[in-house]
Formats: sequence, structure tokens, C-alpha cells
Amino acid sequence: MLVVASIPGEHLPEFLLLSKDKLLHLVSFGGLAFLGLRAFPDLPLRIFAAGFAYGVLIELYQEVMPLGRFADPYDALANGVGLLLGLGAGWWAQRRRGPQPRVR
Repeated sequence: MLVVASIPGEHLPEFLLLSKDKLLHLVSFGGLAFLGLRAFPDLPLRIFAAGFAYGVLIELYQEVMPLGRFADPYDALANGVGLLLGLGAGWWAQRRRGPQPRVR
């Protein structure tokens, strides 16, 4: 995610509110949350908080680095929605599989 966030702005097309860019945010953060829930099934709130903080930090990074990019609150919102969708999909997958033995 950080590599894609570091692409200079002049190489990116203009984006609208519901665009491919926002879809990429949804999918990437959704995948992050889904995999996070697979690894840590008892920590959905922490996964969301850490993922959202990471998304906000990426936006701040884009603002301060000389990449021709800027912090977009709608990107941060798309990250949060993606996290929620990923957690929901992960929860659904857990329920469908049933209880799994824990390896510690």
C-alpha cells in the first residue's frame, strides 16, 4: 500500500468520489482487515483501529512528501469503509467455517 501511495502525483489521473482510486482503497484495506481477522480472530476492533490509523498516516505521508500528492479525507473514508467490509467478510467466513482449533 505504501509503495502505491508513493507514486508521484503527476503520474495519476484525476479521481472522482466514486472512482477506481476509491475502489482500490476499499479493496486493499478490505483485504488487510480480512487477513488481519484471519490472523487475530479475537481482535476486530484493534484491527480496525490499527488499519484506520495506518490509512490516515498514509494520507499524511502523501501530504508532506514531495510526491505531488495530497491528503484526501475521502481516501481515508474509503479506507475505513474497506476495513469494515473486510471485517464483515472475515466475520462471515469465520461463522461459516465454525469453531477452529487454536494453535498457540
